Amino acid sequence: RHVFHETSEELHNKLVMALEEGLKPVFCVGELLEERESRNTFDVIRKQLLAGLKSMDGKDVAEKIIVAYEP
Repeated sequence: RHVFHETSEELHNKLVMALEEGLKPVFCVGELLEERESRNTFDVIRKQLLAGLKSMDGKDVAEKIIVAYEP
């Protein structure tokens, strides 16, 4: 996400494309060191999840996507 300068919108589009191809994508969330040190971890991850998984059915997320946390 940070290393490749990918936006939440781009990651959302990649998730949708992967699901359309029948793949089970891994959606990584995590904060930068500065965000963790300022105690914004949960806000950052919440925003990433809401933006990346927007308009997706909760059942689809639970069954078809792996969500991984990488600090």
